[in-house]
Amino acid sequence: MAKDYGTLHRDDNQVEIPTGTSIQTFDATASSQDSPLAVSNSVITIAIPTNAAEIVFKPSAAMRVSEVVGMGTYFVVAADVTHAFGVARMDNIYVIRDSGDLTLNFYFVLV
Repeated sequence: MAKDYGTLHRDDNQVEIPTGTSIQTFDATASSQDSPLAVSNSVITIAIPTNAAEIVFKPSAAMRVSEVVGMGTYFVVAADVTHAFGVARMDNIYVIRDSGDLTLNFYFVLV
């Protein structure tokens, strides 16, 4: 999926800089995943909106995040810690609990 950021700010070298203009608290699926989101022992697919540059997570318990649906590789976001991931070139991101069920608060930074 091609990302369309419209007109972006440019640095001194005329390189476009993605700058957040708003946030969105739901994903890009037809029946959206909304924040806050209940996460348990099943992998949840979060579809990245076309104009999202970043996703920010704050889970109530430790949570695994991956770029692959099988969760063979992952990053653990600690409980009650805010963590941001760049998603500008991604279509989906996957989450599952690490050890116990949780509530995930999230938002996308849109440009």
